[in-house]
Amino acid sequence: MRPFDKPALSVEQQLELLKQRGLHITNDDRAMRFLEVVTLFRLSPYMRPFQEPDPEHTFKPGSTLKAIVDIYRFDGSLRRIIMDAIERVEVAIRATISNGIYPLQCHRQKRRQESYRYQVQPAIRSISLLATHVDLHS
Repeated sequence: MRPFDKPALSVEQQLELLKQRGLHITNDDRAMRFLEVVTLFRLSPYMRPFQEPDPEHTFKPGSTLKAIVDIYRFDGSLRRIIMDAIERVEVAIRATISNGIYPLQCHRQKRRQESYRYQVQPAIRSISLLATHVDLHS
């Protein structure tokens, strides 16, 4: 693996780099506020379709920061929708498993109670009777 040798860039430098690469930015202040919370590193995968296949990562003509941000936000919305759906499926599967196991657990618990009633309780009664007839402390 090659070492990471790119210098850290300030928000202003990130914005300037995007402009030098040909990205159209309509509002520098809004772009800087966006880069402050998202960063160029986080946004870079969303830029790939708008960039030329060259090592300088220049942008194709007509590429705008707004289009990249729109895809970034769409991706976030889609991720939340998918996670919500996955959660619903997970809860439904857990409920199905739980509801399927409950009758088995009830049956096992009933068998344990019967076992206790018919095996353990008589043994305890026998020990109690024996203890009343025999002085165990002597």
